[in-house]
Amino acid sequence: MTEAQLAQRAIGIVRIFNEAGVLVAADVHVATRVCSLGGETSDEVMLAGLDASHTVGEKIR
Repeated sequence: MTEAQLAQRAIGIVRIFNEAGVLVAADVHVATRVCSLGGETSDEVMLAGLDASHTVGEKIR
């Protein structure tokens, strides 16, 4: 995993998944922004957003 693929502001379980290479920085940034806009802070909702973002990204790549 390169430095560009690590989300610098990822925290908690999201950071673990990002460091493990399961999620790329773009997935983390999209999910973080969506949760921020919705006022959501739970890890479960963040992981659901990450899953959706990652799935769409995989179909595009």
